[in-house]
Amino acid sequence: WAYAPLVHDVLGLKLNRVMFFQESDKPAAGQKKSYEVDSDIDFFWRENIGSPFPKVAEEVEVQLKRYKDALEEVNKKMSEEVDVDGGNTEHLTSAISSVPELTENKRMIDKHTN
Repeated sequence: WAYAPLVHDVLGLKLNRVMFFQESDKPAAGQKKSYEVDSDIDFFWRENIGSPFPKVAEEVEVQLKRYKDALEEVNKKMSEEVDVDGGNTEHLTSAISSVPELTENKRMIDKHTN
């Protein structure tokens, strides 16, 4: 099965949205959970829409590793001592500016693994 037909058949993809009940032991159990899968905004969906499911599972691992490596690099830059004269501020600025993109990428990956 390719990823898109699998999501359609198993999860009921309709109008680029997947809805299902979240099972839990918590009092809020049974609440609907919804995810939008749109190739215009979801890089993971766009890149894997026609891939066989085993390939998609491998790609999840690749994307998680990229995220962890990038996050590790940001943490490394953030922990570097900032020079009083501003010598290392470029690294700090770069690290801080990459956080929103990393957060969004992680959110997209999580959407496909929850």
